[in-house]
Amino acid sequence: MADIFWLNKADFQPVAKVRNAADMTEALKHAPKQVIAHHITKSKNDFVNWARNGLKDQDLAAKLSAIRHDDPQALEKVIAAFASKSGFLAQVPSGPQQQPQPFKKR
Repeated sequence: MADIFWLNKADFQPVAKVRNAADMTEALKHAPKQVIAHHITKSKNDFVNWARNGLKDQDLAAKLSAIRHDDPQALEKVIAAFASKSGFLAQVPSGPQQQPQPFKKR
């Protein structure tokens, strides 16, 4: 099973808990651009690290590593990269597919 990825705002307030590429695809469709910007900067790309180390998917990590932090279409590229893998990686052992659960402010 892949490591969980916490999609966070810059202040580390969680936006979604992601378990696989299908979850990530869905979460990224609804995530504000500043959330993506928090995870892709000049010095880091959290999506690459998660694909490589959490999902153990070197091909996806390579696709994601080509995304630049200052690319205005980065959000769409990240979603597309995950979406291309989501059918393959979104395997739930049993029961219905669960959608990522966004966190609500209290």
